[in-house]
Order: sequence, then structure tokens, then C-alpha cells
Amino acid sequence: QTGTFDPATRILDLYSDVNLSTDNGYSFASEHARIYLREERVVGEMPVSGAGPVGAISADRYEIREGGDLVIFEGNVHARLVQNRTATGDGEDQ
Repeated sequence: QTGTFDPATRILDLYSDVNLSTDNGYSFASEHARIYLREERVVGEMPVSGAGPVGAISADRYEIREGGDLVIFEGNVHARLVQNRTATGDGEDQ
């Protein structure tokens, strides 16, 4: 809902209702994101929660590095992974 941009440092700070999504179906919500445009890095110092094709996760803070290839969750991390239950292991689908 609010944010500031510093053109000298190319840092964008977003506050309140920050929503991030990926091309492969993951979406995350937080109240803060500091985006370092030069480094292609995002740091969130507020709790984050999200979900995608393989489950859900929540944590106290997060960091996205390497242009989104690496996502780090820290502090009270809780994850729920969803297992593909269609394969039985004997070649037949349930």
C-alpha cells in the first residue's frame, strides 16, 4: 500500500500488503519487502507466508537472492509439503 524508492541506491521499500509471486505458481504475502534492484535481491524483515505446488511455508523473515533462484526463510519456520499421492509405486495410479 505504501513504499519509497531511493534512485541513488536503487532500493525500493514496500510496506503493507506486499504480495510476491513466481512464474512456477508460488505466492507469498508479507508486510514488508526491501528490494535491492542492482543486486536482484529482496529482504523482508516481517513475517511471511506463502504457498505453491508442493505446499505452504511461513517464517519470521525472508530473503530472495540470485534473481529469485534462492529463497531463504528464517525464524520460526513452518512448512507443510504436499506429496504426490497419485502414484502407488507399482506403476498404477490410484
